[in-house]
Amino acid sequence: MLAQHEVEVERFARRSLGLLAGATAGRLINPFFTAVTLPFLVVHTVPLFRQGYDELREGKLGGGVIRALAAGGMLWTRSFWVLSLSSVLYGYTEKLQLRVRRQSQVRLGSVFGELPRRVWVRRGEQDIEVAFEDLVVGDLVVVGAGQPIPVDGRIESGEASIDQRALTGEDQPAERTVGDSVLAATVVLSGTIAIRVERTGAATVVASIEEILNRTTDHTSELELKGKVIADRTVVPTLALAALALVLLGSDAGICALALYPGEGMRMLGPLSLLNYVRHAAEQRILIKDGRVLESLQEIDTVVFDKTGTLTETIPRVAAIHGFGSASPEVVLGLAAAAELRQQHPIALAIRQEAARRGLTVPSVEEASYRIGLGVQVTVNGSPVLVGSRRFLVNHRVPISAEADAVEAGLGESGHSLVYVAEGPRVLGAIEIMPRVRDEVAALVKELQARGMAVYILSGDHHQPTERLARQLGVDGFVAGTLPDQKAERIRDWQGQGRRVCFVGDGINDSIALRTADVSVSLMGASTIAADTANVVLLDGNLERLPLLFDLAKDLRVNMRHNLLALLAPSPILALGIFFLGFRTPATLLLTTASGLVGLANATLVAEWRLKQLQYRPVPEATARPIEEPGAEAPASRQPDLRAQLSVALDGASRRVVQAVKPLLEFLDDHLGATVEALGRQPDRAAMVDQLLRFS
Repeated sequence: MLAQHEVEVERFARRSLGLLAGATAGRLINPFFTAVTLPFLVVHTVPLFRQGYDELREGKLGGGVIRALAAGGMLWTRSFWVLSLSSVLYGYTEKLQLRVRRQSQVRLGSVFGELPRRVWVRRGEQDIEVAFEDLVVGDLVVVGAGQPIPVDGRIESGEASIDQRALTGEDQPAERTVGDSVLAATVVLSGTIAIRVERTGAATVVASIEEILNRTTDHTSELELKGKVIADRTVVPTLALAALALVLLGSDAGICALALYPGEGMRMLGPLSLLNYVRHAAEQRILIKDGRVLESLQEIDTVVFDKTGTLTETIPRVAAIHGFGSASPEVVLGLAAAAELRQQHPIALAIRQEAARRGLTVPSVEEASYRIGLGVQVTVNGSPVLVGSRRFLVNHRVPISAEADAVEAGLGESGHSLVYVAEGPRVLGAIEIMPRVRDEVAALVKELQARGMAVYILSGDHHQPTERLARQLGVDGFVAGTLPDQKAERIRDWQGQGRRVCFVGDGINDSIALRTADVSVSLMGASTIAADTANVVLLDGNLERLPLLFDLAKDLRVNMRHNLLALLAPSPILALGIFFLGFRTPATLLLTTASGLVGLANATLVAEWRLKQLQYRPVPEATARPIEEPGAEAPASRQPDLRAQLSVALDGASRRVVQAVKPLLEFLDDHLGATVEALGRQPDRAAMVDQLLRFS
């Protein structure tokens, strides 16, 4: 759609340039050239008249009517050269805006790196080069050192060191060999591998992410809608002033007064700013799936975290190993690791990691069966081994010893859980599992509270471990023992109190709450349904970049206000110039074109400069420790730098410009009501003023 519009704008700009050449020749050399150019100029303006007519037929007044009246007025007054120049300025300004937007979209889509156009495929004993688009599932792609991996697949031969930072954020290269999975847009640093294609083209992980990013900016933002509302509501005042200038000062002044309409810039600059901020977020490993989130985040006053897997690491930690009777902790851990060898749930991974850390030799398993949520039964050296919950052992008629009861009772309010290990009819021991709080959580909670946000924990876990974590982190409150629908209900309760809620979760049981919250955030590596439901996905799989997300939202609002300043500031100046200083066509064209270029520069160059200041900075180790004293004083804020002072100054200026519009509109109420009514409809001035002030 955008490409077709770009073609139309390109044609319009070229025709305008040719018409300007003809009109200039007619003005400077011979009127004959003007006579030749005039029919083409009339045909050139027909689309403008059609747009205006279509708007009137739909019963509304908009930018199309303004442009049609301006073009008609210039033809009527024989201002052919001015009309040609206006067309050139309009066409090339529009072309520049579209080109910048297209470049931003290209940069957004290539955040994760470009895929090669041609690749090497192994066919039999030979490697042949084929076009990337000709790859199909099942092909064997050969990738060597320094080359990007073009597909998602599995290594069939060779081994390599692979840079996966673009997708996973890992600083260290990953060593991959036969049987390992690899992803498109990662880079082979050393070695050569043959990859069996599983997904190619639009089906790859990176292509899916890029598609999400490109869809993100298609959403019509609230600020864009507000800009459209303001633009539409300035049509009638613009027509009224033009009519007044026509009556008092003549046709030239009336035509110039039509340039007071700021609507076109408002419709273009908002999406352009949003595009740049979404792209920068992606470069900072924050995937925003709906651009409107950056506006909603500005209103968030409550951040709610799920506990398990969000505030705590996905993989817990082995706190202790209890051997009962004559069984040693090493035997207990070795049997558990053997039983969990092929399992991928977090507790199984924690057990295997602990066995590897201790250098244990894991016995081989002869057969296995698994009961979801309960445990696993295997055969080791001819003996049945059970690993799982207390209930799992009881179901298999394994008696729980007094020693096991004593260990379980000793857990108290620690929040730890036990995984029992039994061989035959006897419990050998239990592995104590403890949740591991993410390193960044303590500092994150403190920072969010310093920003004036309330922080809560919403968990399905028991009361004691949830309370213990809440006390450790110093959050404002917690709710424990909640089912998935109860989480959503609790969020609705907070919303009913007037709060704007951001929910951060990662599990299947969080999906309803994620859908209910005003803004939802999930982590890379979370359950598929949680990642699909969330508005934002933190691609590093941790919470460290959450403050940066809020910073981007705040900075976007500042940038949008500056867009508004650039577009509205010339209007009162131009109005005063037309009515009191004799401004006519040259000054009007210069001022309106300069305004558009300043707005474009703010949405691109200035935004780019501001975004360079908003980079992810890792939390220092000292501040990442758990908070022992929730009431501890927050660190002193830094002195504002030059950028912050400039932003404050520009914010104040933008507010003053909007305030300046208010008396102008009130003037129209008092003195131009009849003129406005004659032009078609009487706008709600109070609502218009309120809308302008809210937007500012």
